[in-house]
Amino acid sequence: MGNHEGIRDKKPIDNRENIENGANFQAFLEAIDDIIVVGNTEGRILYANSAASAKLGYSNEELLQMQVIDLNDRAFRNEAKDIFDDMASGKRHDCPLPLERKDGSSLPVETRVWFGRWNGQDCLFGISKDLSLQQAAYDRFVKVFHNNPALMAISSPETGKFLDVNEAFLNKLGYSREEVIGHTSGELGLFKTPVERNQTAKILKQEGHVKSVEMEIQGKNGFRLDGLFSGEIIDDQVGKSFLTVMMDITAQKKSEKLLAKQTGLLQSLLDSIDDIVFYKDLEGHYLGCNPKFAQFIGKTPNEIIGKTALSLYEKKVAESLMEKDNVVIQSRRTQHIEAWMSYPDGRKVFLSTTKSPYYDTEGRLIGLIGVTRDITEQKMKESENEYLSFHDQLTGLYNLRFYEEELHRMDVERNLPLSIILGDVNGLKFINDSFGHALGDELLIKTADGLRRGCRKEDIIARTGGDEFAIILPKTPVDVAEEIIARIQRQLGLERVGGLEVSASFGSSTKTDFSQPTTLTLKDAEDRMYESKLTGRALTRRKAIESIVKTLERKAPQEYFHGRNVGNMVEILAKKVGMGPEMIEDVKLAAQMHDIGKYGLDSSLLNSPHELTPSEKADVQKHSEAGFRVLSSAYELSKIALYVLEHHERWDGLGYPKGLQGDRISLPARMIAVAEAFDVMTTKQTYRNEITREQALEEIQKNAGTQFDPDIVQLFLQCQSQF
Repeated sequence: MGNHEGIRDKKPIDNRENIENGANFQAFLEAIDDIIVVGNTEGRILYANSAASAKLGYSNEELLQMQVIDLNDRAFRNEAKDIFDDMASGKRHDCPLPLERKDGSSLPVETRVWFGRWNGQDCLFGISKDLSLQQAAYDRFVKVFHNNPALMAISSPETGKFLDVNEAFLNKLGYSREEVIGHTSGELGLFKTPVERNQTAKILKQEGHVKSVEMEIQGKNGFRLDGLFSGEIIDDQVGKSFLTVMMDITAQKKSEKLLAKQTGLLQSLLDSIDDIVFYKDLEGHYLGCNPKFAQFIGKTPNEIIGKTALSLYEKKVAESLMEKDNVVIQSRRTQHIEAWMSYPDGRKVFLSTTKSPYYDTEGRLIGLIGVTRDITEQKMKESENEYLSFHDQLTGLYNLRFYEEELHRMDVERNLPLSIILGDVNGLKFINDSFGHALGDELLIKTADGLRRGCRKEDIIARTGGDEFAIILPKTPVDVAEEIIARIQRQLGLERVGGLEVSASFGSSTKTDFSQPTTLTLKDAEDRMYESKLTGRALTRRKAIESIVKTLERKAPQEYFHGRNVGNMVEILAKKVGMGPEMIEDVKLAAQMHDIGKYGLDSSLLNSPHELTPSEKADVQKHSEAGFRVLSSAYELSKIALYVLEHHERWDGLGYPKGLQGDRISLPARMIAVAEAFDVMTTKQTYRNEITREQALEEIQKNAGTQFDPDIVQLFLQCQSQF
């Protein structure tokens, strides 16, 4: 907005009589969200609507004491006067210069001016449209443009000249900004094949966008890059232009060519091998195989390549195979696996598979190679009935019967020193009680796998009870037995069950004198095992719970922040209630861990973008009891388990899981219920938007006496300014 001495000479526009209709016209101006100012011929403000006060920060009284020119950003006032003169003479119709708020900040606007009469005198009318949102969006675009690691450029659709490029463009291609701006890609010689570039530009102009077009470009010093281009026509502050983005895929293309060459040579070798051979990438996709493998799968190589085990085997078999693959990848060591498998026609075979990591020419791990040999005939020499009678069906280890007979058979002088290791799986009852026996069975299976990998071929490994294992080590001194225990522990440390570390407690004893009864050796090993288990039991449970918390945080990060927020609010509320320091810490911890029972839920359920179905809600509601079971298992956390169990109970008795009512619900649980509801309502959820603090507090107050303890609600409202 500006000032002009010649307003008196400006002819009034048509419809002047309508403008002079004071009351109705002023009411109309007050309803407009844009800034409207009326000034007299000397430039003093006669009227400013409510939007002017709201957006510029002046009171109406302050505005009526100001000149119109004072509203312009002081850095642009001279320019504003010149533009106003042009608008007064009809040379232009708008002014793009910003206004200045009372606090000195700049407000981006677009101003238009017209002339008329106000309360019987000549005046000017100015209307300024707030462009803050458009400016903010443009500023964000500029920031993203210049900080993007991809090569980005803006060019003119008509001339093809570069209007702007980002730093990645200049750094990657070796140009200065002055060498690029105002020039075309042809003048710079960027494209090896300008025809492809022209065709791409034509498509971009016709369709408004292009996506993932591969082209080779050349830098200032002649070096070449493989680029993946995408582009859009954008309409920015200066009009329409081309925005192009290029990802540098030079290294990727080089690797693809090298891999193709290596793959061809490897395939020739594989086809000549009589064993089953395959190889995979780090994600488990089959990259190639020989005809024997294709015959075994019952598909053509083209139907196998690019697929994972989940597409080729039933789920349980596939998961087992992928698990073994992960051990190879993580440990970077060769693994030997023996297992029964089935051909597509149902014929069972016993296969011995060796899986080894393989590397590229630069020593980077890029996948694994598997070589499988059919040893069915060798395995069939053993009696199937004998196998079943002497092996544990879940783990495949020897059973108690075989162990007892083998210990008696090996208890001879030539096997001295005879060492015995007894083991007990840590946390089996905890997992069975908290997450079900299916996960408990998985724990036993992985424990058995760790025992196999940690022991020698000649050692006898047996499952002798529900969570108990025994190992017979002939001709093994004390130090070697301890070394084997350490090796087993390392192997178990590689295993996870539902995100929890697999571990076991062990004790060993060595018989060196043949006259010594073996029962004493067993008793000594058992005592050491239980001593180890008692020492590590609390630590095991704590680590399990810590792992559960981390897994929940990884599956649903919002649950971590939700627990933290609720914990902070409950801590403030507990102080308001008058709890002592120790109780405050307990209540805060319970609030932080109130949703720990959601650990067992699928990520898709925790992060669902839709409102849950009744069946899904029923599954989620089980988390209170699951959290109670988890926390009850650890002595130091058992005292807060009850608060977690009851935090979804309602004051009116309509909550879950027990339907408790009123004061029968523990006080900490009633506090957690209010704080949790407030945080859920004021935090954006995957299936709905958040509401304001005021709306949330109103909702909580409305439900006092039904969902929430009314006394706790009142205390919560008193504390709300601290949240």
